[in-house]
Amino acid sequence: MVHVSLTFLPVQETDISLELCAGESYGLNGVIYDANNPEGTQVLQSVNGCDSLVTVHLSFRPVINGGWDIDICQGDSIVINGHAYNEANP
Repeated sequence: MVHVSLTFLPVQETDISLELCAGESYGLNGVIYDANNPEGTQVLQSVNGCDSLVTVHLSFRPVINGGWDIDICQGDSIVINGHAYNEANP
């Protein structure tokens, strides 16, 4: 008589929670998660046959729009984020 002893490894569960900027995406195992597809669960299998559950939760930072009205003297410029603004480039 042959005696077989089996050991079952627990399923590993991983939650991936990310906060992204508007327009960004996250890819996992060929699936792209973005604002239109912000959540999902995948079952991944290792070469040893152990399963893992990976759950993705995305949230997105709000888009912030703003602007300034700045008065500068003729011939002067202002540099914002490395861009110079002046009479030729208002």
